[in-house]
Formats: sequence, structure tokens, C-alpha cells
Amino acid sequence: MMPGTTALPEPGTTGPDGTTSTTGPGETDSLGQTTADVTSMTSGPVLDAGPPASECDLWTNDCPPGKKCASASSDGIWWDHSVCVDLVPMPDGVGDECMVFGAPMSGQDSCGPHEMCWFVDPVSLFGTCIAMCTGSVRDPICPPSSTCHLGGDHLITCLPDCDPLDPDSCPGDDLCVFLSPMPAQFVCAVDMSEESGFAFDPCEFANVCKPGLGCVESEMVPGCDLASTGCCVPFCDVNAPNTCPGQGFECVALFAPGEVPGKDHLGRCTAP
Repeated sequence: MMPGTTALPEPGTTGPDGTTSTTGPGETDSLGQTTADVTSMTSGPVLDAGPPASECDLWTNDCPPGKKCASASSDGIWWDHSVCVDLVPMPDGVGDECMVFGAPMSGQDSCGPHEMCWFVDPVSLFGTCIAMCTGSVRDPICPPSSTCHLGGDHLITCLPDCDPLDPDSCPGDDLCVFLSPMPAQFVCAVDMSEESGFAFDPCEFANVCKPGLGCVESEMVPGCDLASTGCCVPFCDVNAPNTCPGQGFECVALFAPGEVPGKDHLGRCTAP
């Protein structure tokens, strides 16, 4: 796996809501964290024809003047091609509210070149502009406080970093999820927990647990159903009094002191 990126996705991996996953299936790491599990927020009609041929390079943005290279979907479920789309006269910038035109994954939006509208509400079609990665697949670059995430060949997004203990570190109702420990990647993702995802509920994807909780391998959570991929457990502050629910659970540090700058305080409720 390339430094600074998540595992590449396996298109067609089905999530608990019937949508596809945006990362590979069911991997766990040495911390018991399920690292490759985030379900998609969008869905739409599946077309009979296959995806159109990609006509531009997302990394180099090699479209004619007045256009930009954008990620797009032929079925409303998976980013499966790239296309040159018109730039709006006064485009929105990174961090600005934006709007998608047509379908949520059409690729046409109000953001500037080498940006895309993300965190899109599928009803209002409003979202927030984020940067796209620069550099290359082997050496991706993103602005400070964001991390490059690759969605196959047709999605190169700089997702904002976040703190799972800070409910305001992600826009709207999005969750702060832990995708990978090395390097530490806490990124914002759409909340797909719906009516479940409470402490110690079974989970399969990182973003099906409630805010402040993460999906951890079932064998590392006492009392978790071993038939499930994992269970939701709370993140916690190792410098604060123990607030972990359940008898015998303590706040155990996620990282060794100094291993991940700024993350020394982060822990997870588990058996010591």
C-alpha cells in the first residue's frame, strides 16, 4: 500500500445498505482496526451499457481551456471514468459550499480546476469543495490537514483529516473514521449507521458506527459476536478519567508516545 493512501478498492463490494464499498473488503491490521471498510453514500439506476471510456487524466488535468478533468460514474454507484466538464465562470474554492449539476456523481459541479464537490447531499446536491491529489499514484500530494485517498483509477480525493473525539471536526453529520494506523488516517465519511452502530453493536464497515466509535475486529472486543467482522467500540482520551462503558473496559492508547504527532491522547475502549 502506498504511503498516504488507503487500500485500493474492490468495485462491487456490497455494504450493509446495498451500496458498494469505497475501499477493499474486510482487512484488519495489527491494532484490530478494520482498515478497508467505508460504504458509499450514493446510489442510482444501473445502466445497461458499460462505463464510457475515460477521456482525460485526473492527475494532469489535460482538458482543453475552460474545462477540467472530473471523476464521474456511469451507474450512480461507482466512480468508473473521468471526463472533461465545463468550468463555471466563477468557480468555488476548496472549503466553499458547492453544487453538483445533474446526478450526485455526474462530475459536473461548481468547484474550480483540480477540485471536486464532496460530502454531497443526494437531495439538495449541495456539498463542499475539496482538492484532488497532485503528484502521482506513487507519490500523492495533498494540502496540509488532508490525506490522499485513491478510489481505483478514477478518484483521487484529498479528504480532510479529523479527530474522532471532536464532533465538529467533520462537516454536517459526517463521521470521523479511522482507516489505517500507518500512517494514521482519520478522515471524514458519510454516516451510514442508521438505526444501529451503538457501542458493542456488530459492524463490517468503518462508517456504520455512531460518532465517536470505531469498528474493531470482533476477536479484540470481549463479548462481541465472533460471527461478525467486528464490533463498534468508543474512542477515548487516555488523559481523561475512564469513561468506557462495559465492565473491564479501559481506555488503551492507540499509538506509542510520539509515534503519531498530535495523536498521543487518542485511545480506544478495550480490555487492557
